[in-house]
Amino acid sequence: MRRIINTLLLVVVLIATLVLMGPTGVGSQTTYPLEECARGCFSTEEDFMMMKGEPYDGNPYISDGDLLSFTGRVCARNADLLSRFYDGRPPADLGLDAVDILHVKDRIIAFSTELDDPRGRFTAGDLLFTPGYFIPNRALVYPFGITHDIGLDALQFRGPEDKVLAFVRSIPNLCANGWPGCLQSQLKERGIDIWFSVEGTVIRAGAPSILDGYVLSAAYGTIIAKQDALLPNVVPADIPQRGVDLPGRPLCPRDRHPRAAHLLFHRDPLPRRAAALHGWRCAPQGRRRGAQERGRHQALLPRGQLFRAGRAGCGRSAS
Repeated sequence: MRRIINTLLLVVVLIATLVLMGPTGVGSQTTYPLEECARGCFSTEEDFMMMKGEPYDGNPYISDGDLLSFTGRVCARNADLLSRFYDGRPPADLGLDAVDILHVKDRIIAFSTELDDPRGRFTAGDLLFTPGYFIPNRALVYPFGITHDIGLDALQFRGPEDKVLAFVRSIPNLCANGWPGCLQSQLKERGIDIWFSVEGTVIRAGAPSILDGYVLSAAYGTIIAKQDALLPNVVPADIPQRGVDLPGRPLCPRDRHPRAAHLLFHRDPLPRRAAALHGWRCAPQGRRRGAQERGRHQALLPRGQLFRAGRAGCGRSAS
């Protein structure tokens, strides 16, 4: 009888432990196959069920916060990206917006979420890093005279990889008196930059307006590329020259070298007459070419109609 009671108590303890851990506590792993995304990655706008292959954790459910490869692999779950912020127990999926894989072997990824931290420590516009620290959104947009959180839709670190990694690893010890202004000094001193795009629009008196389809420089407060430089003439982009601004997600250059001219970016749904341009583009200024998203998603075979791509990132990091 005592053995039966001890067995029942053990079962109760195990069940209680699993309940306290919750599903997100089980989902975070340190062995996620990030190397599958070493040559490129993306996330989606919608959740779906994977119909071909098997993810590393055996769960075919893919959320809009998971990191996916162009070859149909799940490289990291949202819980993996956020695990250092929550002591191995992330909250419910916070989504994934901007992303840049900086170092595969050391699992260093820069990213942003779609939802704010439930504990109020970071927002969906802040720049997060998988080691567990972040740079506030206001620091990125400070040189543009923007004083509020305007979101973060895409990003790409620019410059020599060793300098980028040295900067990221030193973040906990930088800018003790505040990031705005200090971030720009640190980036310039190290000869690196952060290219990014925002989610909102800011009309500035006496200066060019900032639209959510522009590629911006965090170090110098300049506009790297406007929408009308990225899209062909048939697309009505870039106020006021070409009609309306179509929210876009300029993404990563194919090369981190400061002189690299090719940009990979994703377009939100376009007018019907320009629908053929839907998908990712990787092209220098003046030329538009690239793969349609159907080819990118085909390896994952989601159930139902083709879903719309979310964000993408280039992986040129060391493995």
